[in-house]
Amino acid sequence: MTSLMAGLRPCVVAMEACGTAPYWGRQLAGHGHDVRLIPPVYVKPFVKRQS
Repeated sequence: MTSLMAGLRPCVVAMEACGTAPYWGRQLAGHGHDVRLIPPVYVKPFVKRQS
């Protein structure tokens, strides 16, 4: 994932705030992306599949 995101132009990346989100946020921010962590309750509307 790091190499994929490194190849993209800097953009806003929204991620669910979970246990590993701060780590991935730092990795992506190191490539120039603007990382936003959002609470899990707000992620549900973005989920496309039924689970």
